[in-house]
Amino acid sequence: LVSDKQFSEAITRAERLSQEFPGERDLMRLLEFARQQQAEMEQEQRAESLQRQIEELLQERRFAEAASVARAAVDAFPADPALASLLNRAEAQSKKQMVHQAIEQRVREIKGKINRGELTDAKDLARDTLSTLGPDTDVEQLLSSAEVEYDAREKRGRQEQRLDQVRALLAAGKLEEASSGL
Repeated sequence: LVSDKQFSEAITRAERLSQEFPGERDLMRLLEFARQQQAEMEQEQRAESLQRQIEELLQERRFAEAASVARAAVDAFPADPALASLLNRAEAQSKKQMVHQAIEQRVREIKGKINRGELTDAKDLARDTLSTLGPDTDVEQLLSSAEVEYDAREKRGRQEQRLDQVRALLAAGKLEEASSGL
């Protein structure tokens, strides 16, 4: 039974035999060996089960949960390189997912600020997002749009101010100065 790795059956039979032959040292060594082998096999099965569970969570894109399960698995089986590798992968994917979600949230905030005309705040938030969360084409495009819109509004403001000055000159009868202002 031990040779066929049927350790639970070997344990059961050896325990029965140990009742009949309580002082048999070879039987006790065989029983202890079978118990150790059974425990190791159960540990391997548990590690493999955790590995499958982590891989399923990764496939389902539940990265934070996969990282949590992988951390517990590595704590239980610190010498298992497959579990350590899965932990690294799960943590990397979880971090990437969190950054992606943070960027999506910031994109919504920046768009809202642009729509409300808060262009300076939108530009500042976009720059902050790029510096803290890294490059992102959507954020870069929104920053560019906010800058273009900001510059256009500034230019329109300067033009309106200049036109107001020209109107004031016209109203004051200073046609020559108004003409040069235009």
